[in-house]
Amino acid sequence: MEKIVAGFDGSEPAVRAVQLAADIAEKFGARLVLVYAVPPVAFPPEAYAAGALEIDRAHKAAALGMLEERARALQRPGVSVEVRVLEGGGVAQRIAEFAQEAGAGMLVVGTQGKGAVSRALAGSVSTRLVHISHLPVLVVR
Repeated sequence: MEKIVAGFDGSEPAVRAVQLAADIAEKFGARLVLVYAVPPVAFPPEAYAAGALEIDRAHKAAALGMLEERARALQRPGVSVEVRVLEGGGVAQRIAEFAQEAGAGMLVVGTQGKGAVSRALAGSVSTRLVHISHLPVLVVR
């Protein structure tokens, strides 16, 4: 296994998941890629004039900063960590597609993230990944 993709949203289960992913990466000599998928948001046309694009840019910048901070915390000899902010499509779908395209050997995610409302409406990202991913998915509680 050369690469492990781990979803990270800043939640406590995600913190535990990426720590375990780093431990596994170290044992296998694999590269760890931390990802955050920006959920698609449909703004009405008038929202763009009111700053919707700035909000979207700020969300992506905050996601990148969060990933970079966690990557620094995981750095140690024998562990190479990359970060990626993913866009387009549903969160689980985009993570699964990226992991497949990147040639990952597995996906690692926490049991529940910060999207409580979307989880109640559509189910959790981890549950969806287990169902749609062609790769093994390790879900960490």
